[in-house]
Amino acid sequence: MNVRNRPRWAVLVVGALLAACGGGGGNEGAEVAADACAGVPAGELGATGALCTDSGLRPETGGFSFANWGGLAADDSVTTTTAIAIFGRDAVCAESTDTKCTPFPAVQHWIDGANADMNNGRCEGMAVLSQRLFEGRNTPDQLQESATKTFDLQKPTVPVVGSIARWWVTQRLEKVIQSSNRWAQAMPSEAVAKLIEAIDEKAGVTLGIYNDGGGGHAVTPIAVTKGDDGMYAITLYDNNFPDKVTSMSVDPVAERWTYDIGAMNAGEGAGTWTGGKGSMDLTVMADREGDQKVPWSSDDRAPESKGSARISVSTGGASYAGLIIKIGDKTIDSRNVSSVSDGVKVYPNRGGVGTGAMVEIPAGLANVKVTPVVGELLDPTDNAVNLTLGVDAPGPGSHLITDEVSGADLETGAYDDFSIDVSTDDGYESTIDVAEDGDIEVGVAYEEESLNATLEDGQDLAVTDPEGEGDFALEVTSQDGESLHEAAYDGVDDDGDLGATSLDID
Repeated sequence: MNVRNRPRWAVLVVGALLAACGGGGGNEGAEVAADACAGVPAGELGATGALCTDSGLRPETGGFSFANWGGLAADDSVTTTTAIAIFGRDAVCAESTDTKCTPFPAVQHWIDGANADMNNGRCEGMAVLSQRLFEGRNTPDQLQESATKTFDLQKPTVPVVGSIARWWVTQRLEKVIQSSNRWAQAMPSEAVAKLIEAIDEKAGVTLGIYNDGGGGHAVTPIAVTKGDDGMYAITLYDNNFPDKVTSMSVDPVAERWTYDIGAMNAGEGAGTWTGGKGSMDLTVMADREGDQKVPWSSDDRAPESKGSARISVSTGGASYAGLIIKIGDKTIDSRNVSSVSDGVKVYPNRGGVGTGAMVEIPAGLANVKVTPVVGELLDPTDNAVNLTLGVDAPGPGSHLITDEVSGADLETGAYDDFSIDVSTDDGYESTIDVAEDGDIEVGVAYEEESLNATLEDGQDLAVTDPEGEGDFALEVTSQDGESLHEAAYDGVDDDGDLGATSLDID
């Protein structure tokens, strides 16, 4: 139910709900054992030097016959069923029967945001699922009748692409995010040591690499060799290149890695990627399995990120999207890892060139301004792209902002329809500031309440946790500061009834 007569401002407040429908990580063990790479030739891997470890996975059997792909999610979309599989029915469904789940509004935000991000590419899901199938955590015939190996699986098969989506979305889970946090502090040589250990232990490890410009890619590591010159070679199944073995090198002295065939999505021109500290991370399967904290709860944070706000941006793979974060006289660009400061963390989405990113604004920062960047178009002939920005706040619910960007706003650096001011110091507060010529759609979800609004012509929407206790208050103001609407909620519907209020304000 959504009341839209295109007034100057329209809002829908739902009193209860509208009817619808152990992980590893870390960087301990910094050095490769002296005898770990002794005496065994690399053989069929096509690498020179001694073999440190080899999982035995080979792309022609343990990889997929099809390449990583981008584009709109359809049969492979993240759904309520996906969320239930990860978090459980009680955490996902505000109302539930044997055949029907009405998700909490914030769950729908999480699903919609995930699908927008996944449009960039499915590499994370393909890297994870290939490991699960190879290690016997799942079997090919569970996904497609008569399949005996991963290479037999066909892309149009719904259980196959749905499973890829299910494991793709795990990069948005708290345990995986915290693993990325820890590895952001690690040197490439430390990652090599942990990678050897994880492959030896059959831990279901995947490797994330990040390139300047905001791109992220996920691959399946197969083996590690050490050359006579002391350089390490990590042999990979790269889901952008079916039936091929690729390799990246790591210099443990310079603490740099290089991948000469780095391309985010199949069909793109391969180039050379290189990086150092903070541009490579590992995730083991235990981080993706078991009990998971729900992202739409104020209790989902690990101790080191309690009270933080997470803001994500995507244009569905259409452009080099990013976020500009201004803190005082400092400017952070999510597409440039070297610009990060003040405890802000940046997580480029592992999917494709136009991945966008999530940034974490730590607790205790005041007056932080965040502005979305549409960025350079991957296809210069596009005449419109869909911008999605999500906010996962520490107390008062989540926000999902969407805008169809077209015309002059598509020119590099031209988009300025809105920004967000965030404070995480004493009680959460965010204000969505809309430009005089801006026009955006905003959804806010809190417990069983939801709000959908069209903001335009300089209107602002402030969302606060006034007592710092996870409560929810909002105010809409006009361009000249006049208060148009105020409301507050505590997550409880006094009457226990479904209800809706629609307001048209001019």
